[in-house]
Amino acid sequence: MTEGSFTKRDIKQIEFIIRYCTDIEDAIQMFGQDEEDFMSNTQFQHSCAFAVEQIGERVKRLSYDLTSRYSEVEWRDIAGFRNVLSHDYPNVNLSVFWSTITNDVPKLKKECEIILADLRQSGTH
Repeated sequence: MTEGSFTKRDIKQIEFIIRYCTDIEDAIQMFGQDEEDFMSNTQFQHSCAFAVEQIGERVKRLSYDLTSRYSEVEWRDIAGFRNVLSHDYPNVNLSVFWSTITNDVPKLKKECEIILADLRQSGTH
């Protein structure tokens, strides 16, 4: 794979993903840092759901070259969870959702920050 196989669009999508991960972190800081706070506050839930949906949308826009090169990231699962939130939101298990935003989102943010630095270092910008 050549360094030039990634696009400016990939960088933009990774930047958006990082931004939405930060939005989720900010929501946790604002609304509360434990699962009970999340379970009892629909505004908190909706805020995080919107950000997770946007992350999934951005993941779907990444190039095949990028998702294959960084295959350790669960791109398919992220897009799949976005679909569940979009199409079956009333039936989302809130405990699973809480685990996603408190465990998986910070991990995704770190992975995307590494990817972004890698892309910028390789001269794709």
